Amino acid sequence: MDLKGKRILVMGASGKSGRSAALCYAKMEATVLLADADAKELPDLAGVVGIQDMRPRDDAGLLDSSVDLIVTAPGVPLSLDIFSSARERGIPVFGENDLGAHLISTSWNPPPFVCAVTGTDGKSTTTALIDHMARSVGISSVACGNFGTPLSSLVFDPPVRMLSLECSSFQLEPARFLRAHVAMILNLSQDHMDRYATLEDYLHAKLNVTMNQTAEDLFIAPKWILDRSTTPARKIALESLQYVRDEIWFSGKAVARLADYSLPGAHNRINLNFALAALENASGRLGISVSAESIRSAIASFRGLPHRMESVVTVRGIEFVNDSKATTVQAVCSGLTAFAGRSVALLCGGYDKGLDYSELAKFEGVVLLPFGEAGPKIARDTGAARVYATLEEALRAGADLCKSQGQGVVYLGPACASYDAYNSYEERGEHFRSLAMGLAKEWNA
Repeated sequence: MDLKGKRILVMGASGKSGRSAALCYAKMEATVLLADADAKELPDLAGVVGIQDMRPRDDAGLLDSSVDLIVTAPGVPLSLDIFSSARERGIPVFGENDLGAHLISTSWNPPPFVCAVTGTDGKSTTTALIDHMARSVGISSVACGNFGTPLSSLVFDPPVRMLSLECSSFQLEPARFLRAHVAMILNLSQDHMDRYATLEDYLHAKLNVTMNQTAEDLFIAPKWILDRSTTPARKIALESLQYVRDEIWFSGKAVARLADYSLPGAHNRINLNFALAALENASGRLGISVSAESIRSAIASFRGLPHRMESVVTVRGIEFVNDSKATTVQAVCSGLTAFAGRSVALLCGGYDKGLDYSELAKFEGVVLLPFGEAGPKIARDTGAARVYATLEEALRAGADLCKSQGQGVVYLGPACASYDAYNSYEERGEHFRSLAMGLAKEWNA
């Protein structure tokens, strides 16, 4: 797509994806209009030729500025009036991720092999794992999309053989160009019910990951999701994946022991199954020979990501675990399985996305300590005895509870977004870390 001379309105321009898109299109000699309710300073865009800052506006009146197309960052709801007005005027709307995929596929020679990862939970870990293993076996790769680098910022970079691409449902909603050579939906459960009317609407967005697949491609998902898909790609059900057994297998050979894989929990073994299936398909189609030793080394050297089941500190027999990225009930339930047989003080709360939290009350040995804006709703759903105003209050209460028992886990499994008190799940996780380390120091004084 030739963007030279086009007038492009970038919605959500204050975020990382929006800024990357603006810089990319300006480099392609388009005129870029920045739209966002957030008017924070953007030093990376200041003075760039072709960029006009229209913030803090994001209203339909911006379309009067002779706009040729709209590109939206994933966090911008497509229900805004400006998008319905654009449809009425015949102005096309593209997602940043999707248009970036198109620009890359048409400008890189050869175009990259794309492994697209979506699902409710585990997307970032699986994306990072695929990228890590690909690079470990000699396939040049970049982790990108919703995790890592926005696709728009890769358009002018030297080409790589493979993109390990995380796709959120928000990014997939407006998709029209994305071609995933391997597509996967890891799982699906309630999330973003403040954006989607039903779970069916949420699934419909996720299934867009397969929209341009051909019979040469591969789609991996739980069987019930495969049954809902019309993709012509070859389908493999999650339930049939046999890479992780008593040992870890690849291309029909045992290549590693389970003990070589450091990430805890059954959910992380499932993520590894997906990653191995994707790598086997990618290496075969790219003509890359993969040795058993390179796979074993890749699995053994992967350490996971920050804020995902991260053991921060253990003091006086009490372990503090930071799982701030667990922003759904399903993710927290998966995390709790790693603590079977141990007492757990579960710190859950934050910004409510319209979820049902009752499942959290079904775990034996787990005491819920709800906090933040969603705390009262969590308490109603689960019968928790008390609500705490802040994460710090909940953490101290959980630590005191475990201390009285002489052991246990203080587990930050929020099951909520962070936006009631923090700018991101990373900021929330960093706060948990600092609180846990401060308390450990206090106890050891």
